[in-house]
Amino acid sequence: MSPSLSLPARTHSAVNLLSQHETRVMGNCSKSSAFSQYHTHPDSFFSHTPSLVSFFISSHFQPIFILKALPFILSSIMPLSMDSIPHYTLTEVVVVGIVAEVLLYGLISLYNGRKQLTPVVPHSQSCGLVTEKQTVSETPYCLRDGIYLPFSGKRVPNRLVKAPMTERVCVFDRETEVSHGKPNSALFRLYEEWSRGQYGMVITGNVLVDKHHLEAVGNPIIDRSLPSQPSTCTEDTPHPYTSAYAELALNARKHSHSTLVIAQLNHPGSHSSDKLTPVPVSPSGVMAAPAMGETYNRPRALTELEIWDIIDRFAYASYTLFLAGFDGVQLHAAHGYLLTQFLSPLTNLRTDAWGGALEGRAKIMLEIVNAIRRRCPSSFSISVKLNSQDFLVGGFTADDSLALCVLLEQHNVDFVEISGGTYDSMLDAFTHSRESTRKREAYFIEFSEKLRRQLTKTKVVLTGGFKTAGGMAQAIDDGACDFVGLARTTAAEPRIGASILATRTTRARPTLIPDHIGLQTGAAFVQIKDIGEGREATDFSKPEEATKFLTALGIVA
Repeated sequence: MSPSLSLPARTHSAVNLLSQHETRVMGNCSKSSAFSQYHTHPDSFFSHTPSLVSFFISSHFQPIFILKALPFILSSIMPLSMDSIPHYTLTEVVVVGIVAEVLLYGLISLYNGRKQLTPVVPHSQSCGLVTEKQTVSETPYCLRDGIYLPFSGKRVPNRLVKAPMTERVCVFDRETEVSHGKPNSALFRLYEEWSRGQYGMVITGNVLVDKHHLEAVGNPIIDRSLPSQPSTCTEDTPHPYTSAYAELALNARKHSHSTLVIAQLNHPGSHSSDKLTPVPVSPSGVMAAPAMGETYNRPRALTELEIWDIIDRFAYASYTLFLAGFDGVQLHAAHGYLLTQFLSPLTNLRTDAWGGALEGRAKIMLEIVNAIRRRCPSSFSISVKLNSQDFLVGGFTADDSLALCVLLEQHNVDFVEISGGTYDSMLDAFTHSRESTRKREAYFIEFSEKLRRQLTKTKVVLTGGFKTAGGMAQAIDDGACDFVGLARTTAAEPRIGASILATRTTRARPTLIPDHIGLQTGAAFVQIKDIGEGREATDFSKPEEATKFLTALGIVA
């Protein structure tokens, strides 16, 4: 009896070898990004090959890896010595011949693909800054690289993220609560337009977990007692707004089916407008200073029972969003809202388990993560928006933030989005980072670099300040971040992500609004409202539009 060819048994060692090589290579987008363009070409030979060859091509392998693995593969189909030559059947000989031919043809096709399928971008250009000599077609390719989130296992198709911005376009109706905080046509229209941007991830703005504590008029809300039908909303029954959130998720991926749709969840704590919340809540009753044109009432300190209720609210909202088809949630722990108030020693003066050292101040956030994990499957992504620091003396420091991110990684948080400051210190935060921004575009980039070196699995999204495709790719190539977040830029140009990925543009449109966080945020609100109402976003690169906006604010006569 002739021996059988046991390909899988021996080729397993080759698979392991190649997997080790892939782990080392995937960390360097400049080496893999251009290559990723040809092996996915629809006319490529590899889209039609058997599974053995598909294995080699399914990851970002270069020909040298296949050559290194050939001895392992040959040893799996050839005898170890001449003395042990068996008599092979005709079928076995044919199988060996086909496998050898497929591998050889694969190498040839890969070589030809490098020359023909997609233009090769040199390393100096592939993820570097766009120079005057470069054309639009030479825009860096590493922004197109897909990447898997470490704990949910979800694949993000590219490195661009539509970062969260509060939209404030939903119905506000506290009297009847018929549609209070329910996603509406304006929100659907807004996210359908953003779906045309082909972003790897789209993260919504504030979804509030308590109808009595809002960030602003027009927030979307998920509250078990909203509408006023508490008997219908139990642990196991879907919220009445679930179908509306499902429609929102569908619109957010309508023109980009592989985009991940993430909802940002928030509780404002003491940062709820005095026009909306007579008695806000906070960790210790510390009053928030007026900021960004808003004033606040004095809060009262939360009881421990109320803290657990807030934790459950975040988990309930997450479960509702899971049922609605969202890919995950982001916890808003930046810009001075409730979770930020717990993290800062200036606003968290508690002496119980929810205060004191960083572990105590972070307890509410970690308990929220645990509660979501109990409600939703592991494939449901959890992420956090976090301050690099709050830029207040005696407050939440950069060292605190680095240590917290390690705790978040230990709790299987997929990614952290880096921001900075509270509304009390927002102007100082962005002024503090302005010098580095001038040099490298992104706010908080030095902190992001430190954080990314410290984390082993959790990914980093760096948001704010990016203006050019080259600057975005440089941040990824330098190891400063895994994803680039675009916020106000996407309000001005909702489809800019697709334009950058398709190399139709290399930079964001300039704005004539002064470089002031309050003014630029206000301009973004105007553009978001425009899109939600079915108009093109106001173009503030036009002098007449910028003048009209500033005049309305009393800044220009």
